[in-house]
Amino acid sequence: MTKEERINCSLFESLLLHFNRHPERQSLSYLGCNFSQNQILDEIYRVKSYLENNGIKKGDIVSVMLPNIPAFVFSFYGISANGAVVSLVPTYTSVLQLKNRLTKTKSKIIFIWDVLYRDFKDMLDELNVTAIVCSMKDYAAEKYYPYIEKKFNVNMDATLKYSDLTQPKKGYKKEHIKLKGTEPAVHISTSGTTSGEPKLVTVSARKIHTCLFRHYDNVLIKRFKMPGHGVALVDLQFACGFVFAFGMHMLLCHEKLIILPPELPGLKLAMLTENDIDFYFTHQNIISKTIEFNKDACAQAFSHLKFLNLNLISPPGTLRNDVRALLPDGCVYADSYGLTELCCVIYQRYNDDTGYTIFGGKHLIKDMNSDAVLPPTEKGELLINSRYIMDGYYNDKEITRNCYKAINGEKYLLTGDIGYLDEMDRFYYVDRLKRMDKIGGYSVFPAEIEAVIKTVPNIVNCVVARKTDANGKHYLTAYLQVSDKTKFDETAAETKNTISMKLNKFHVPLKFLVMDGIRRTPMGKNDYRYYEGLGD
Repeated sequence: MTKEERINCSLFESLLLHFNRHPERQSLSYLGCNFSQNQILDEIYRVKSYLENNGIKKGDIVSVMLPNIPAFVFSFYGISANGAVVSLVPTYTSVLQLKNRLTKTKSKIIFIWDVLYRDFKDMLDELNVTAIVCSMKDYAAEKYYPYIEKKFNVNMDATLKYSDLTQPKKGYKKEHIKLKGTEPAVHISTSGTTSGEPKLVTVSARKIHTCLFRHYDNVLIKRFKMPGHGVALVDLQFACGFVFAFGMHMLLCHEKLIILPPELPGLKLAMLTENDIDFYFTHQNIISKTIEFNKDACAQAFSHLKFLNLNLISPPGTLRNDVRALLPDGCVYADSYGLTELCCVIYQRYNDDTGYTIFGGKHLIKDMNSDAVLPPTEKGELLINSRYIMDGYYNDKEITRNCYKAINGEKYLLTGDIGYLDEMDRFYYVDRLKRMDKIGGYSVFPAEIEAVIKTVPNIVNCVVARKTDANGKHYLTAYLQVSDKTKFDETAAETKNTISMKLNKFHVPLKFLVMDGIRRTPMGKNDYRYYEGLGD
């Protein structure tokens, strides 16, 4: 099979191509249960058989609202094998958001987590959507049940459970619907943090495949000499971004993948300690909670790692150094992030504290008030031109069209990320464009101020919010979470001084308020929209 044929096929066909080489190799592990490639394919065909027997056809949309459990993997590829489109739904999605999404996509089947099912049942019944309820206990060894039951209120009072799906009848032909790589493969929603409303993004299998080969072969293997056919642990929620879904696809095709359900730090540390894990792909909030749970155990658990990738959703403060201090000598550390719309274009930084290398596309910095392309060190909006960018927002051609800009005859995506490039073409993130404000004639970026505030001792977390007084004049308020409230006055004074020294006086917030904690969005990001609407 040529390289063109390898990328111009469905996600399932790509997986099948890799699995046909070593059918007995163990490629998936979950809480004491290991799956060979043949066993994974059997489960995928089990899902496909159910879908085709219940009227799902090529191009239909089937929803998946699951954490990292085996049913996620099997449903993801079973939907693809049947020629349908996978609609990934984060587990933090509200009832109203899911209702709107199911209505918009006309999805009639959803694979849903048993922990959530009770809250969504009435809405699903109203829309006549069939719910296939999946449990974290499915396939898990019994010794892990107490971990699950202690953390989650499991509800299996369901009409149809994943465990009820029958294996195809004897003689069933293990065939699949052939798709072109350019056809829609996956839908996923943006976080909605910037606009306040999640948007549904579409991407084709071809873009995922192209980036898979490039990133795995050129970055992990050639640049960092990562071992082929190693063991990878992933606790990033696959349903929360194309990079995560792409990561699952890449690792299943090339490595042995260990997956874990969320919010079980003790269990994760046990898995890291008991298994010789080469790669660990995790999330900023997840690893913060794990270190807080037992920092000493983390050092032992990370002792086998050769590569750790940390997905960021906000400036990490001291977290980057905290993580690197726990890694063994020779372990490659990387932190990365990327917009959902960019699909598989990622910003990635390795063992140093320099800017991000942008993989997967050409990029430039555009002036915020004109179409001028800016030189290194000047702040502006990051624009990216890449074959990996989304196919568009689902059923919304106008919004899709408006998010692009022609520069020098080429089509660039307006990312909304403000930052600058250095002389080595590395990107330094400053803030989101929609958070920028003008104060005293200066462009002020709240995220840039937050990053400085987080370097001050006694500061745990913070949000800098834009405000407008009765006369229409703009100012900033800093909401601070501190470890010792008795030292708040001196902390606020030191914070003002630090901001003035590292930025300038126009970046110093007018007010400083102490908070018991900083409110977060379901995605785990600081909820700055809430604080912008909060009275002082």
